[in-house]
Amino acid sequence: MNQDNVIFIRENCSVEYGDSDAWCNRGIALTELGRFEEALQVYNKALELYPDDYNAWCGKAMTLFNLNHYEEALQVFDNAIKLCPDGFDSWCGKGLSLYNLGRYEEALQHYNKGLVLCPHCFDAWCDKASALCKLGRYEEAIQVYDCALELCPYDYNAWYNKGTALSNLGRHEEAQIALKKASPKLKMSPKLTII
Repeated sequence: MNQDNVIFIRENCSVEYGDSDAWCNRGIALTELGRFEEALQVYNKALELYPDDYNAWCGKAMTLFNLNHYEEALQVFDNAIKLCPDGFDSWCGKGLSLYNLGRYEEALQHYNKGLVLCPHCFDAWCDKASALCKLGRYEEAIQVYDCALELCPYDYNAWYNKGTALSNLGRHEEAQIALKKASPKLKMSPKLTII
């Protein structure tokens, strides 16, 4: 671990005062360092002390997501949603877990709710478009990628995925344009598909 990260955790994430924010900050720092098992322990301790802390529930859920424990993450996101029905990150996080379980239609419902609460969330737009692509709903996905690109017009992945969706519809000229915006050096294969 980088010495600066150790110092940051020690100085900014002290839990000796028993503050829920301190516990959550420590969990966030450990997550950023990729130390998910330790972060999960921290969030569990935070929830033991502060069972109604929305941020601790979300942090635990995202940590479980990062550990690929998607089913368990769904249950934890549900707890967060019960505590704060207007927390867009819990709706979108649950959508990510559902997506990774192959439950794309349900994921869409959660992304939609998250986008109602926070319509300027670029990642949620892209995640929604990806779910639409998995369902073969490429026309809708293209429209959703356009919404994402209004927020972040230079995002490589959004342009690439839009180009792939266009290609899947046989709209190769438009796909070429989108893929050129993704990268001027990228050459499109006519059989390019979403991975």
